Amino acid sequence: MDKMAGIIGGLGPEATIDLMKKILKNTPAKTDQDHIPMVVYSNPKTPSRYKAILEGGESPVPQLVEAAKKLEQAGAEFIAIACNLAHYFYDDIAEAVSIPVLHIVRETANWISKNYRITKVGVLAPTPTLKVGIYQKELKKSGYEPITLDQEETKRLVDDAIYPETGIKAGYIKENASLISEAINILLKKGAEIVILACTELPLVLDFLSEDLREKVIDPTDILAKKVVSISKGLE
Repeated sequence: MDKMAGIIGGLGPEATIDLMKKILKNTPAKTDQDHIPMVVYSNPKTPSRYKAILEGGESPVPQLVEAAKKLEQAGAEFIAIACNLAHYFYDDIAEAVSIPVLHIVRETANWISKNYRITKVGVLAPTPTLKVGIYQKELKKSGYEPITLDQEETKRLVDDAIYPETGIKAGYIKENASLISEAINILLKKGAEIVILACTELPLVLDFLSEDLREKVIDPTDILAKKVVSISKGLE
């Protein structure tokens, strides 16, 4: 019997839907019954991870812990988090439950190790994710040199594509694809051999990138989705 997956979502809501879609896409299913069971707790009222890290705002930890506990109580046998930056608080979440909690950053680094022979990896992420260094630290542990945008480039091309009232989080996805394309190209020019879309909002623009750029980017959401399916199906 398939294991039930639990998804901590709402961080933001569309990124949660993207993860669910990719779980379905990566499931070898011919009938409804072939798909895996999931329970999703989507709480968009969770305090901003951005404000908590950069501005000393309210901590999201109590709500993230509550989400994990609710999923465990609902029958989830393992948990995935539909947000990269929330993994800064991973230890608090994992320690609050007795079931495994997947780590999107570690899964991405492992996936790159298995599928690429490279040394320099671009990390495309908003300011708070770069500041706490969750991807840079994991990549260095795996023997890679992380390549990032500078502070001004990150603010202009990534933060301003994601967070404003006309940003990706507000549903303006196609409208911000050109900023993300420019950011990816800068990382490639800086020597990155591939570029991780290290924020769950960023893969939402994939359909609006050129084919050449799509071949150069890594989608952690898709990697996490594959892991969810593999665990649920008992393949590992």
